[in-house]
Amino acid sequence: MRTWLAATLLAFCAPLLAGTPIERLEADLAQAKAELQELKAGAGEEDQGLATRLRDHLFTWRSQDGRFALKMESLVQFRYLYRDVRANSGQGGDNGADFHNFRVHYLRLRWEGHLFGPSYSYNVELAPLSESGGLAFDELWFRWEPLPLFNLTAGQQRTPFSYEQGVDPGRRTFLERSSADKAFDQGFAKGLEIAGVADFWAERVLFWSVGIYNGVLERKNARPATATIDFAGQRSDGVRVQNAAALENQAGNFRNSDRDLLEDRFDDSVDADFMLNLRVEFHAMGDIGLRASDGRSSEDWDDWKFMVGLAACYFNARVDGGGTLLGNNFHAVQAPSGVIPSPGSGRRFIRAETLAMTVDGHFRGFGISVNWALFYRRVEFHHHGRLEGSNLRGRYIAAAAQDTGFSVDIAYKIEAIDTLLASRCSLVNYDEFGSQTVTGQPVDGDSFGADTVEWGGSASLELHGDHLKLTLDYRYVIQQLPHGTGKGKDSTSGVERVSEYRNFQEIRLQLQWIF
Repeated sequence: MRTWLAATLLAFCAPLLAGTPIERLEADLAQAKAELQELKAGAGEEDQGLATRLRDHLFTWRSQDGRFALKMESLVQFRYLYRDVRANSGQGGDNGADFHNFRVHYLRLRWEGHLFGPSYSYNVELAPLSESGGLAFDELWFRWEPLPLFNLTAGQQRTPFSYEQGVDPGRRTFLERSSADKAFDQGFAKGLEIAGVADFWAERVLFWSVGIYNGVLERKNARPATATIDFAGQRSDGVRVQNAAALENQAGNFRNSDRDLLEDRFDDSVDADFMLNLRVEFHAMGDIGLRASDGRSSEDWDDWKFMVGLAACYFNARVDGGGTLLGNNFHAVQAPSGVIPSPGSGRRFIRAETLAMTVDGHFRGFGISVNWALFYRRVEFHHHGRLEGSNLRGRYIAAAAQDTGFSVDIAYKIEAIDTLLASRCSLVNYDEFGSQTVTGQPVDGDSFGADTVEWGGSASLELHGDHLKLTLDYRYVIQQLPHGTGKGKDSTSGVERVSEYRNFQEIRLQLQWIF
């Protein structure tokens, strides 16, 4: 009888006992576990949209309906550098300005994904420590892509001019871009780009891009590092450069670089100066990707591919002549007293028109990667405002300059030991012209930079592809500075420079991780 009464009481109270906090918590945990197992079961299906997950070693998030997506990554490059400068003979030269150090060379944070559907994508790339040594926004853009053949991008991005400039810093075979690419690339740009791809008989056979951007000279007056080369007799008879980093890394020149955050105001460097850029790529055997080497496994090496790219860039910017390679004579006709007048409109009197072109080719197959590029640039100077019609001509007044360059990289992947071996040759030839010093003294040979020949080799141990990589590279650079020997000689001391070469070599060891 007692047993029957106890069973009846338990049956009657069961619903009440199930409602206790502990029971409810256990039920919720069981339901959450079931939902998690369901998400894991669909992990391989893109359109199911997981809440969070790791994919390709990166953190990704995607909404259940697939309308919103986010991928986050960080890139860190920790580097050891040894630099040995050879400025040849000459008292007071740069020979002996050697150093070595450890430092965090590059740090980047990136967020990318899409909003309201895959047709609306975005990219934010912040470099707390950029290759220029400071905080910078590398890329910040929004893209509308209704069709593969047509998409519209607004914001800041790497100018689609040279292939090498477009390769991500984490996907290179060498730790730095070639000297030629540094001398001719168009840096970062803000504006609008219309682009598209066509598949035809293979994936991404044709790519085209047309963009209009701000035209901003990389440095004020576009005066390169060669402006700070000491003339013979002024400080030394050896080669001495005050801004060595700018010279060695091809800073300056008449190139575009719009990386800074600009204020909304009239400014001589940003107002009414537009840059037009066009690039076309032909991937005959299908898309080779944007990477300096072949990232495929050996199973796909027989499926060799190649592409050819062509790009042209035009922009003009205002510059002045005071204390620059253009010479003070540009202003002398308007300022007999020697005082350089300020343009009433706030814009300088000389327009520098720049046309840059490049053609490049790339091969991937059998473990071999080949990248080559040819560069050309022409800059012409024209007068405006007070100087218009002044017809300033002469041996020491620059009217135009033409610069050329090329680079070739060859790499081979030894898959058995996950090692990539590469070699490089790069050359830059700057046009020389007559100019003047700050004090108005004539200079027989000036240029936008130093003629440069670069040789190098690298070895990369890809422990986990680009996500964990150790790279050792070496380069030897020969630079022939303008002015030559004896040009610009001090008339008082009579001292002549004994050499016009400044060479240096570098050994770099870098650990890279991306997560």
